Amino acid sequence: MVKPGTIWFTLILALPLALTLTGFQPGKILDENKQKARAPRLVMHCNDLVSWTSKAKCTYTSAVNFKNDLERYLRDNLVFRAEAFEFFKVLKTKLGSQVIPNKLIEANDSWLFMGNDFNNVLLKSKALINLSESELDFAQNEIEKRLQYCKRKNISYYLAIAPDKHSYYGDKINIVQNSLKKKAIEQLKSLNMEVPLIDLGEGFHNLNEEFYHREDSHWNSIGAFSAYNTLMTHIARDYEDITILRKEDLIYRESENIKSDLSDMLQEDKPIKQMSWQVENKGARRLEVKSTWIPAYFRNYPFLYEMKYQHDQRNYKILFFRDSFFDALLPYVIESFNESILVWDYRFRKEMIDKYNPDIVVDLIVERNINKLTDAKMSIDN
Repeated sequence: MVKPGTIWFTLILALPLALTLTGFQPGKILDENKQKARAPRLVMHCNDLVSWTSKAKCTYTSAVNFKNDLERYLRDNLVFRAEAFEFFKVLKTKLGSQVIPNKLIEANDSWLFMGNDFNNVLLKSKALINLSESELDFAQNEIEKRLQYCKRKNISYYLAIAPDKHSYYGDKINIVQNSLKKKAIEQLKSLNMEVPLIDLGEGFHNLNEEFYHREDSHWNSIGAFSAYNTLMTHIARDYEDITILRKEDLIYRESENIKSDLSDMLQEDKPIKQMSWQVENKGARRLEVKSTWIPAYFRNYPFLYEMKYQHDQRNYKILFFRDSFFDALLPYVIESFNESILVWDYRFRKEMIDKYNPDIVVDLIVERNINKLTDAKMSIDN
């Protein structure tokens, strides 16, 4: 026999979901200052496909997309979500545990860090996880294939790694580094490769100010400009007449507030107020692009997937396969090249290279995602 307490407990847990699906939204949710996902629809266009394998793949893909859209919708719109989170934080304070286990780490001096749900970033930053010998071999072969593909088209290829925040401020997390293992970026550096591998954190040791945001996972403008100089210094070894911005070309002033990805996990609508290094005399302009294909996870933000900028007073065309760490680099990079094409993808998309025929191709990967180079789905062969 089911106890009455069990029934009441189940009803309490089910209430937010039921209210959300019926469209009810209390005032506190409506007041949240962010763009919410819309209620998803299951859409399948599989009837026109001929083979049963194509229909099965189409049906599966449609179902997965619907599941992901539903998760985003519930995450953004779930009734009493804010109230439940406030209760969770109070409970956390009483019990002394982390705010969101495996997702968010509250460290010393009010620093926030991503947890291991983000591709095991914490374990990787402490060298508790690194690349196996077979993964390292795969990565080396993959990188060399990308280089050779570009060489055949007379294109220069570079691999740039953006360090995780943990790599420079990880001492604020009370976990000891594994001194017997190399981190993945160190493993790549130890390989005998022809490809120029650029550690974008090379200049960080010269900085006297904080170069990552305390409440965000990304570098601030100080870190970004240092990373930009490191990148451009490496490229200038092959292109001596390239334009590199100097500190004198920038002005340090208050910039537009950014929304912190880590504070957002705490349901704290607390944009980061910041001073930043901004280009004083901008010459680049954004051009319209017509994307022939956009991955499913970008269909709500097609304007972010493929971007193009032009500066009439500069030389060379560069194409970046990039991630979110490029956002803070963007204002500087687009002022250095005649054309800058930015594709938010870890895959080495040959059709993009054929479409734009750049002089330079750069793979920019954040440190925790180096293992993407060992993923056959991301391979140049696909």
